Amino acid sequence: MSTDQFSVDGDVAIVTGSSSGIGQVIAEQFADDGVDVVVCSREMENVEPVAEGINDSERPGTAHPVECDVTERDAVEAMVEATVEEFGGVDVLVNNAGASFMANFDDISPNGWKTIVDITSPARTTASRPPRSTSRNPRGRSSTSPASRASRARRG
Repeated sequence: MSTDQFSVDGDVAIVTGSSSGIGQVIAEQFADDGVDVVVCSREMENVEPVAEGINDSERPGTAHPVECDVTERDAVEAMVEATVEEFGGVDVLVNNAGASFMANFDDISPNGWKTIVDITSPARTTASRPPRSTSRNPRGRSSTSPASRASRARRG
């Protein structure tokens, strides 16, 4: 069986929340696999080092840093526009942005819960809409959210 249908070499990906942790590793792995990747976070100073690390490596894919608050629709649209301008389109979207507090469940304030929900829930739909119309790939890539996949896996 040919694995060409699973190749992402030459694709373009946006990875939200890619300034550290899982998002950073996803972006680096995409670049290892020949994907040009937009790394984004709410603060440019957090994603520039990630992009530089990818671009200064021997990886075949390149990275472009973008500042983006995924809870703001205008910011998401600007991120997609920057991606299209830099790479010509968007083939893959990984909704990785999230928020958490190092606290016991009962100790998180109502404002803390609002922050978590504002970043994770609307971001999934806000960040998923614009890239659908910018895909360059006839195979019809889709978006994914690692946190939602992990929660389904735990349910067993």
